[in-house]
Amino acid sequence: MTFRHDEHFLDEVVSFLQSQDIQPDWMENYHFAVSSPAYLPLLDFVQEELERLPFHNEVGRTYLVRDDAESVVQRLGSYLEWQAKHVKEKQFWHPDAESIADLYQGWGEVFKNKIFSGMNLRAICYSLDLATGPRAFPMGFRLMRYLVDGRKDNPDSLTVLAHGALEVLFPSGLIKLDLAVYPANVHDEE
Repeated sequence: MTFRHDEHFLDEVVSFLQSQDIQPDWMENYHFAVSSPAYLPLLDFVQEELERLPFHNEVGRTYLVRDDAESVVQRLGSYLEWQAKHVKEKQFWHPDAESIADLYQGWGEVFKNKIFSGMNLRAICYSLDLATGPRAFPMGFRLMRYLVDGRKDNPDSLTVLAHGALEVLFPSGLIKLDLAVYPANVHDEE
C-alpha cells in the first residue's frame, strides 16, 4: 500500500486503517509498532515525504531554521531507509541512533513553509522538528503537514488546515499519526 502525498492523504489513510480494522488510540491519534500491518506503508510514506520537502520556496516561503537543514533531512531519510530494511529483514527496529546523534546537537526546529495572507496556492506545506531527550539524546522527529488553499483575487479565501502529523520515535521506531484537522496559522504579509 502506498499513500498519495496530496490533499487525499487523510481519506486514503483512514480508508486503509478501516480496512485493517485499526482503531485510533484516542480521538484521531494512532500509534503503530513495527508489528502493525500499517507500519511499513507509513514508514515508507514518511521517507517519501522527507524527500519531497520543498526547500526552495516552491510552496509558501521556505524557512530553513538550521544552516544544515537539507543535510539533516537527507540523513534522516537515509536513516529511515536503513531502518525500513532492518524491519523488513528482521521484524524489529534497531535501537541505534548513534549515526544521526550529531543532528540533535543543533536547533530542534529544522524546516518550515510559512503561509502568508494573500498567497495564491493550493498545496501541502510542512514543518519538521527534531525531538531530544536528556543530554540531546535523539528521541525522534515530528513532520507536520498543512493543506493550503487560497486565491490571490480573494484574500479572504485562504485556508490553512493541519493535515496529518507524523512522528517517528526512537529507539523503538513507534510511529504516531495524528489525523486531526484544524485551522493553522496564516501570517500577515511581511
